[in-house]
Amino acid sequence: MDSEILERLEILHTSGQISKEDKDRTLKAIKYLENKLKIKVEKEIGGMFATHLAKALSRIACSEAIEESSEEADVAVREHPEILREAEILFEDTLGIKDVPKGEINFIAMYMNLLLNS
Repeated sequence: MDSEILERLEILHTSGQISKEDKDRTLKAIKYLENKLKIKVEKEIGGMFATHLAKALSRIACSEAIEESSEEADVAVREHPEILREAEILFEDTLGIKDVPKGEINFIAMYMNLLLNS
């Protein structure tokens, strides 16, 4: 993970857009991806992943989660169901969040796929 991602998460936290818990969970998720899946979370795509995950965690906590995903995200998970499963594992096992709406999981899976292929 590069320092820009840490800075981005700190800005989201200090500006009140995400809680400390959401920031910490996002960092935990990034470490999981880097250690288990050997995905480097860096550069622009890594920043987009971190931002979306942090905001998704915030939306889930406030019962405002995105239920439906974009066509682009739907295509990504259809073409790479193994990445969708990894996104589900990330939420359930690593972050301890069950019953995450399809829209949020699909967006995270799409970013994970982009990270794997960048």
